[in-house]
Amino acid sequence: MYQKKRLQALFAPVALAVSVCCLCAACQIFSAPGKAAVFGELRSAASPLEQRTPSSEERRTFEEEMDPNTPLWTVQPPKETYLFSAKDNESGNYGYMDHTGEWVVPPVFQKTLSLMPYLFVVDMDLLPAQKEDLWGFVDRDGVWKIPPVFDSVEYFEQGRAFVEYQGEAALLDLDGNLGAVEALGNAPFASNGMAVCQQLWQGSTIPLCGYLNRQGEWVIPPEYTFPPEFSPVARAYQLSFCEGVAVVCEKETYRFGAIDESGAWVIPPSFEGLYPFTEGVAAACQEGKWGFIDHEGNWVIQPIYQGAQVFSEGLAPVKLGTAWGCVDHAGELVIPAQFDLLDEDAFYFNGFHDGLLCVTEPETSLSGYLNQEGEWSIPPIYEHATPFLHGVARVSRNHTVQYIRPDGSVLREWQDRG
Repeated sequence: MYQKKRLQALFAPVALAVSVCCLCAACQIFSAPGKAAVFGELRSAASPLEQRTPSSEERRTFEEEMDPNTPLWTVQPPKETYLFSAKDNESGNYGYMDHTGEWVVPPVFQKTLSLMPYLFVVDMDLLPAQKEDLWGFVDRDGVWKIPPVFDSVEYFEQGRAFVEYQGEAALLDLDGNLGAVEALGNAPFASNGMAVCQQLWQGSTIPLCGYLNRQGEWVIPPEYTFPPEFSPVARAYQLSFCEGVAVVCEKETYRFGAIDESGAWVIPPSFEGLYPFTEGVAAACQEGKWGFIDHEGNWVIQPIYQGAQVFSEGLAPVKLGTAWGCVDHAGELVIPAQFDLLDEDAFYFNGFHDGLLCVTEPETSLSGYLNQEGEWSIPPIYEHATPFLHGVARVSRNHTVQYIRPDGSVLREWQDRG
């Protein structure tokens, strides 16, 4: 369910199994001992699958390494632990490789779950894998730790994973216990332990957004909304807490502001558009023009642009007319506006990563990578591309999926005609 929805618009032709889902339409987590007991029986009956509770080391979710002020989608798991989903051409099976292209989890599974760079902080010791069309979790040796009984799964984030079990959404912990959740989707758990959900709340006729903790309790009641033109992807990540605040939309006026973790307004809802804070500033829209504000809501880069994205590695994409370039924190246009972005709504996706910016050449609609001087580091030859992470990016052309290095050389590739 979930993994089929994330990033379809960005990478559907290469069948990325990345899940960027809709927010919940009616989300409230509650205990479900009956279902947990049933799942416990399934675990016991899962022979010959090895049964073992993950060790504390295997449970690492990077919480201690995470700065609460760091945007969720920019937090990178350590290079030595991050794994990439890949397909073995010879067998047609999937496994997980490391940043050198070597197999860590052998390719013996029907499918593994690709993770879009810069979206989540995940536990890379429990990895989604598919067998006979059902999903479970394996360790880094490829041994089943939570057997494949789920219709769909997410990665573990902050010790929880959203799953679908027998047609119903559920919340799975690291011990394999299930809690039911009335949900059509979810957003990730941020470093402060909060996740965004939507629900019809106190007589409202449209779903409203609020924040749940990992026990399924409302810590900020659902009192905020979004204009209907916002995509589910943008809603989920727009609402994430970054640098101590979250961007929300006031339900009466459809104006954007920012709240703290108590739900109090720290920037009043006065903007037509507002993206999360990164590097101390946030892209904001007023009277149809975009610029950047500080944490007090003051303009630090005047609103003169037709569009703007978040800052990453010292630069932020901005739109002049119909094309995109990049400005620095002084507001200087350091890369001329002459490119397209992969998806203007995907602010968490656009930006510099590993020193490279993935853009599309307007005349050919092909994608490549710019350096911070605005020069092509990797020419625009790809039909689809993703940002770099730990020196690896996933691209596609001519029905071939490739993992490439920053110099454009191929790390691993396979045919995909799905």
